[in-house]
Amino acid sequence: MDPCVVPGTVDIGRALDDLVLRAAISELSAGADVVTSVCTGAFLLAEAGLLEGRAWTTHWEDVDALVTELGAEGATRSDRDHTDLRADLWLKAR
Repeated sequence: MDPCVVPGTVDIGRALDDLVLRAAISELSAGADVVTSVCTGAFLLAEAGLLEGRAWTTHWEDVDALVTELGAEGATRSDRDHTDLRADLWLKAR
């Protein structure tokens, strides 16, 4: 199995502005069997379009920010302790 794990960060704005990081996430996720994020790494998955039409979660303090700042169109706000292991995208937050 080839996973793509996107870690969270305290400074998500800086990470979203990093074009090299965003390109790497897009490239690595395209070739991965499983894509997952930890906490605010979900912001980067949303920016890459990987949350569209999927259930998702992020750190509980950042759920509303992900909805308002990135839109996360088609995504469903999930419970704080949500883990979605149905397919090729896994997200975990506590």
